[in-house]
Formats: sequence, structure tokens, C-alpha cells
Amino acid sequence: MPYFTVSDSSVKVTDEQIQAYIDKNKGRYKVEDGRDIEYVTIPVSASVEDSAAVRKNIDELATQFTTAPNDSLFVKLNSDQPFNGAYLSPADMPEKLRNQLPLQVGKVYGPFAENGTYSLFKVMNQKAGAQAAARASHILIKPEGTTPEADAAAKAKATDILNKIKGGADFAAMARQYGTDGTTATGGDLGWFQEGRMVPEFEKAVFGATSTGLLPAPVKTSFGYHIIKITAPKTTQTYQVAAVQKSIQPTDATRDAAYQKAQQLKGEAADIKSFRDAVAKDKSVQKVEAKGIGRGDQSVNNLQGARQLVRWAYGVNPEGGAETKIGDVSEVFEIGDQYVIAVLTGERNKGTADVASVKPEVSALVRNDLKAEQIIKKLNASKGTLEQIAQAYGSNAQVKTADNVTLGTGLLPGLGNEPLAVGKAFGLKPGQKSAPFQGEQGVLIVEPVSVQKPTTNTDVKAVRQQLTAQRTARADGLIYEAVKAHANVKDNRTKFF
Repeated sequence: MPYFTVSDSSVKVTDEQIQAYIDKNKGRYKVEDGRDIEYVTIPVSASVEDSAAVRKNIDELATQFTTAPNDSLFVKLNSDQPFNGAYLSPADMPEKLRNQLPLQVGKVYGPFAENGTYSLFKVMNQKAGAQAAARASHILIKPEGTTPEADAAAKAKATDILNKIKGGADFAAMARQYGTDGTTATGGDLGWFQEGRMVPEFEKAVFGATSTGLLPAPVKTSFGYHIIKITAPKTTQTYQVAAVQKSIQPTDATRDAAYQKAQQLKGEAADIKSFRDAVAKDKSVQKVEAKGIGRGDQSVNNLQGARQLVRWAYGVNPEGGAETKIGDVSEVFEIGDQYVIAVLTGERNKGTADVASVKPEVSALVRNDLKAEQIIKKLNASKGTLEQIAQAYGSNAQVKTADNVTLGTGLLPGLGNEPLAVGKAFGLKPGQKSAPFQGEQGVLIVEPVSVQKPTTNTDVKAVRQQLTAQRTARADGLIYEAVKAHANVKDNRTKFF
């Protein structure tokens, strides 16, 4: 009898019942120290002026790069990234440089802006590489099964789509409509790739083509049938490219402006209310919550390297001063590329969780307990076979058969994790019913139908070795936890790190 068939609204859960459940199951609700904060971040990001300054610098470098007598030295002196003299095939080039193919030796390409970086590329040399590269798009039609009929249906569908494209249909549109792999979003485009990266049948078709265009027939591989369009025929040409890259970084003036903004917000916030009011007034910042921060945490949400913020939340102040209390507002912390201001909104001490912190989780468990009492009382009023009991209970009661139930797994096939039900079943004889009891998914009555005795394992030595290895692997960890639980040791590392 599933719990969900009893309406939640018909069962009222009080805080007293939740507390009683926690008290009864203290081992499950042990908690470590925790702190709750709200915070805002002021990012230190490059301004339009910063970007313009870098662009001006890269434009000047482009002119110098063209006539530079030693390209590798020029890169070493002017680039944020080291020189790499490897020969690149089109498959390995940045997309914006690849769009300039074929490249000319001695020519400077760029500047190109991408992901906060300006790049210049100068072609130093070219030569034929060991592997060919090509670019293609495809539409994959997968058979809906492993039978010859399913294969024939997939081939017929691929042929029909191919004929539509030959008749003028747009390849990319057809790929988005009919494709069955991850390239549908890009219109079937696979980009550039070298030999050895695709399945043999696909590569034979692509690298056997000598020009761009649609291949005349679908190509069959282990994945299905591919309609292939060659967008750049095979080439073995590789290029040695020198790259000058300049990332767009915030200047000191930009960093100072962000810091002043953070300090202004800090000046308006003296407690939780004024902090929230100041944040609400400034539409350029957004308040974020972090709950249950551990004493030894290194990060807070997505703020990496946030130890100084964590230590403040726990009142750890190497220079002395008052302990942090709920409602205190932090100083301005510089964490990565942003400034952070926080307010302490809650604290949790080591011990047993309080009602508020586990209420959603425990409410559901207590509610199931109350539902189980109702269901068991109603089930106890009926007698007879399982089918007769279910019929007397009502249409929501379900009679099911679970085959091949084993004691070691705790699972009932078709129902899921029900260790108590499995244990009770193995304690009964075939044809003997259990009393109604509370399970994981609902209230159950179990009745063994038949029991198959296990076959005797003759290789006892192998079993002994397996069990010994399992317990040896766990021993160190269990010993450590036992010593830790019984040792009178206080961890003070967070005062210093």
C-alpha cells in the first residue's frame, strides 16, 4: 500500500513530532559546525577602455610582427603565451585562423578577439604532414532495433532524406530535423578532423572524396546510415604558426573603481537589514546565500580560495578583535578577480541537527510514519489471502510478485530498496504471511511463495581471500574513525590556515 495514495494534506506534522523523530534517530542527524552567510560580489572585469588599450597595443604589434626578423623571439618578448613551433593541420588550428585557409607563409593574420584575448598569427612555414585532415557534415539515421527489417527501414529513410537534399532541401535544416546524434544543433557539422578519429567506413568515404559536395549514397557504419556532405576536401598541408596573444586585463584604475564600490556598499551595511537594503538599492549586484559552511571549507559556493571568508564567518581573527556574531558584516575581501562583502545570518554548532535545518527532509519521514499507522490499522481489519486483503482495503492496494529475491541485496524487483521486507520474507515459510509493517515505499505484507536453497560454494579458499581483501581495505579507515571518535583532540588548524 504506497504512501503516496494517502494525501499529504490529510496528515499534519508538528515541530514536536519532528523533534521526537530526531531524538529517536540522533545517529542519523549528527552535524558538524556550520555557518550561514549572505554575500555579494563586485567583479573586477576589464572595462571598454581596458579593451581599447589592449586593441591599440595589438594593432601596433601587428605592424611590427610583419617585419620581425625572428618570429619566435618576437613572440617571447610580446605574447602572454610561450612560443609553440609545432606544425598544425587545419583540424588543430583556432577557428578564426582556419577560416583564412589557405594560408600564406610570412603573412600576419588578425588581430582576432575571442574569450577575452586578442591574437595575432604569423605563418612561418608550411609542409605536407603525415596525416590528412578534412571537414564534413553528416546526418546520422540510427536503426530502431537490431533486426534486418530495422536496418532496411533506416537505410530507406536515409536514402529518402538524401534525395530531398539532392532536390534542393537545405542540408543543415534536414540535419536538425532528422539527425540522431549530438551534431543536430550545428546542422550536422563535424568540423575539421584528422584521419584516425572516426570509424573506418566513415573515414574511407570522407577521405576518398576529392572535392566538396554531397556524397551520392548513404554510408553505413556501426552507428547507422550517414548522409555525408564534404565541406572541405582532404589535405595534408600543415603550417608552422607563431602566435602573439594578449589577454584583456583590468587596469589598476578599473580595479580601484571596483574596490571603491565595494567599500561604499560596506559603509551602508551595519547589520542584516541594512545589508539587504543596500544590496536591493544597487541593481548591479545580486545577493547570494551560502548555508552550512564547514569550518575547514576552502570554497563558498563557486568562490574558490575563500578561506579568509570562511575564517571570518567562524570569528577567526589572527589579529584579535571581537568574535563574529549573527548580523555582523564582513570587511571587503579580495577573492580571485572579485571583491566580496558578507553578513553572517546563522550558525550551527556540532551535535544534533535542529528542527529548522532538517525540517523538509524529516517532515516527509514523519508524515510517512503517520500514514503507515493509518494504513496498518485499516489493513489489520481484514483477513484472508493477499488478494482478499487488497480487495477489502480498496483499489489503491497493490498485489505484486517479486522473483529471484536474494537476502544480500535488500531489493524487491519491481519495487526497489525494501530491506525490511526482504528480511521478513526470509524469516517466513512458504505460504505464511507477515503482519502489515512499514517499509520504504509504503506499508507491506509479504508472503514467500517458494524458496530456492543456495548451491554450496566449493571454492571456500577463494571466498576467504575475497572477504579478507575487503576487510583489510576497510580496516585503516575504520581504525582512524574509531580513534578519532574516542580521542580528546580539538582541531585548531582553522585558526592558522
